[in-house]
Amino acid sequence: YFRPMGNRGPQVSLVVGETLSGAARRRERLDLNGFATAMPSYLEADYQIVRDCLNRKKFAWEEFVDRFMDLVLHVIDYTAERRRRSLSDDERAELCEAIFRSFRYNDYQLLREFAFHSAVSTYLTVITRRLAVAFLSEE
Repeated sequence: YFRPMGNRGPQVSLVVGETLSGAARRRERLDLNGFATAMPSYLEADYQIVRDCLNRKKFAWEEFVDRFMDLVLHVIDYTAERRRRSLSDDERAELCEAIFRSFRYNDYQLLREFAFHSAVSTYLTVITRRLAVAFLSEE
């Protein structure tokens, strides 16, 4: 159940007297009865890929690209379609490469700004859409 906790907003009570802190809330999901459930494994796996990139683990960047390439391409295609633009294969590849370069730019700045409050795919979709719109607006 929810109970007010001063100005900090509601905290979810798991057991009498026990509440989830902000960090713990990000790692756990609550079911309809307010009990902690495990985070879906794909979310934790995606979070780990981002952490590995930020920690410069070997092959982490390749794993990141393999994991999210289809998502980035889908968002590029969708954005171009919504803006009534037709991209050649070369333009599509150039935009995809530029977007992944943006993720690595300035020591993974865009990835460091990810706060682990949402799914990595949601964050990347927003960033990719913004970059694609900027690219398509330039031409």
